[in-house]
Amino acid sequence: PIIPGMIMACNIAGVSYSEFILHLAWLTVLAFAAGWFVLIRPIKAENSHTEKINNDSQGTQDLWLALSPVIITFILVVFCGFNASAGMGLVTACLFLVLRFTKREVGLKDVVIGALDIKMFLNVLCILYFIQILTVTHVLQEIVAAFQSSPLPVPVIIACVSFIIGVLTGMSQGHVAIVMPIVAAMQTGSLNLAGVAMAFGIAGQMLTPTHMCLVITVDYFKANFFKTLKPVLLCEIIILTLFTAYTYFTW
Repeated sequence: PIIPGMIMACNIAGVSYSEFILHLAWLTVLAFAAGWFVLIRPIKAENSHTEKINNDSQGTQDLWLALSPVIITFILVVFCGFNASAGMGLVTACLFLVLRFTKREVGLKDVVIGALDIKMFLNVLCILYFIQILTVTHVLQEIVAAFQSSPLPVPVIIACVSFIIGVLTGMSQGHVAIVMPIVAAMQTGSLNLAGVAMAFGIAGQMLTPTHMCLVITVDYFKANFFKTLKPVLLCEIIILTLFTAYTYFTW
């Protein structure tokens, strides 16, 4: 619920945060499992020797302090029905007090200024402007009419378009801005159709050089980009195959 693309997708598609996250939650488990078997197990096999790890209580406490905002926000939004912004605001305020209590004081001014991402605000404004242009020029209605008259099922078209847009943009905001208005115009409030758009769009983002996270990571570790894509591609094939089968039989 703290990813901007997820928040925008839910608002545009007309679905609630909690229902949408629960609808796709099993994909998170599946992605973790696929990553474990495809990526982690080969590394563990290479490093067969056992290393002794010292128990660092300070490091453990720091880890939980770092993870707690995400975990608590997830619980508030998914299980308590909080709005995403209200949940994050409450968690931030409480965490500020916790940090002071644990003698990890941070300035309130620094927290507020650090949270003001001007580029993010500009991206959101541009996306809203883009959606308005699609609506006013009636291009959105023409796209929907073309999709509905196609011999292919609507979910298949949305899946293909989402994957292609994910590859082209490499970012959730760009994918959401282009695909989710079409989803909303075709089936407002449809968890299934919105889920198809999100799952295939993210898969496209994971397999493209326009995804800055992947490019920076590959550069940092001095890895080969195309060799890195192979296990990622295998993970995405596993995830999308199981997701497609599950969606087909439960639609």
